[in-house]
Amino acid sequence: GSIEKIYEKTLKIISPGNESSGYKCARYKPLTYVRPEFINDVLEAGGYNDEGKKNKLPTQQQNIHDFIKRMMVRRFESSTHSFSITLERVIESNKRIIKYFDEGIVPIYPRNQLPDLEDLFQMSTADDIHIDDLDPEEDSKLEKAKAKGLYFIKKDQLKESYIVDVKNDLEILNAIKEDWKILKKKEFKDPKTEAIKNFINSQLKKDPKRKIIIFTEFSDTANYLYSEIKKNFKRINVYTSKESSVTKKKKEIKDNFDAGIKNQKNDHDILIATDTISEGFNLHRAGT
Repeated sequence: GSIEKIYEKTLKIISPGNESSGYKCARYKPLTYVRPEFINDVLEAGGYNDEGKKNKLPTQQQNIHDFIKRMMVRRFESSTHSFSITLERVIESNKRIIKYFDEGIVPIYPRNQLPDLEDLFQMSTADDIHIDDLDPEEDSKLEKAKAKGLYFIKKDQLKESYIVDVKNDLEILNAIKEDWKILKKKEFKDPKTEAIKNFINSQLKKDPKRKIIIFTEFSDTANYLYSEIKKNFKRINVYTSKESSVTKKKKEIKDNFDAGIKNQKNDHDILIATDTISEGFNLHRAGT
C-alpha cells in the first residue's frame, strides 16, 4: 500500500548514481562549486599546495555524494528508525550551512577528511568537534575546530549555484521527512519489525528452547528493535558498542549463549547485536 510507495519514492531519491532525483548532497562538496579563478587560493588555504593533491581534492569531493547516498541507503534498509535519525541529522546540517552562508563563509572538512560516518548518520555523543555540530555563533568551538584544520571558503569564492543546490537539497529532504510522518502515527506498524516478531514466534513455537540471535549493522536499529521486541518477548538482551564496556553485560551473554562454559543460564532466548559482538564471544547455544 502507501508505505510501499513512500519506500520506493524515497529509495529513488537517495540512490547513488541517480542524478535525476535532484538530490545533489551539495552541502558536502563545496569545493566542486569554487569559481575557477579562486580554486588555487582556496586549496592553498586548506594546505593543499603540492600539485599531486590539488586536482585530486575536488574530484574526491565530487564523489562524496555517492558515498553519502550509499550510507543513507544502508541506514534506510536497516530500519525506518535509523533512517529517520539520519534524515534529521542531514536536514540540520543543511540548515546550518545556509546559516553559515548568510554569515559569508562555508566551512570545509580539514585535510580532505570525509565526514565521520558515526557522526553523520547516528546521533554522536563524541566530544570531538564536527562541522555538522558547529554553529556559526559558537566562537569557542569554532576556534578549537580551526586549530584542528577546519577552514572556510568565502561566499563570493563560490558559484551562486552552490547555495541554490543546498536549498534545493533541503527542500527534497524536508519532503521526504513529510512523507515519513506516517512513522509517528500511533497505529503505524513497521512491516519489517512485525515480520521479525512473527519469525521469532514461529521459531519458538516449533522449538520453545531455541535461542535466537539477530544481527544488525547499526546500534540505532539494534536498540530500536530491542525496545519493540521486548514488548512481546521478555527474555531478550541487546549488545552494541555501548554495552561492550559493561562487564556485567558480557557475563550475561556468555552465561546465556556460550556453549563452552560450565554454569550455563537460561534467562535470555533472544539476543540483538551489532558486529561488535564478533570479538571474544562464542554464541554456539543459539540455533538461529
